[in-house]
Amino acid sequence: MAKIFITKFDKDRLMTLLDKKLRLDEYDKTLLTELKIAQVVEPQEIPNDIITMNSKCLLKDDDGSDWEYTLVFPEDADYEQDKISILSPIGGSLIGNKVGSAVTFPSPKGSHEMTLMDILYQPERSGHMDV
Repeated sequence: MAKIFITKFDKDRLMTLLDKKLRLDEYDKTLLTELKIAQVVEPQEIPNDIITMNSKCLLKDDDGSDWEYTLVFPEDADYEQDKISILSPIGGSLIGNKVGSAVTFPSPKGSHEMTLMDILYQPERSGHMDV
């Protein structure tokens, strides 16, 4: 598991989200482990090439296909608008990774890998420290 970065604001909100769940599934447990070992920084100190909550990113699949996703909280997830929940397998795998990283997540056909090509929007980079 690669070292990830997370803002204190995002970590606090994600820990609260996980604490409210009655039962954690395997993806929740993986996210919880990542949150516990992540390097926590203040929102204004997060590097511009790190995925934070509400970031929009560009991923490249191993077949060369490009995908744009926005990482959101479960209540904002909308697959038709490419807004994926942090609690989904791919969402939990994205948080805290940097541009150039290989992101691996479980899929129905086994493990799947995509490359994080770019962050098209990061709230903190745009001055939105509490989104």
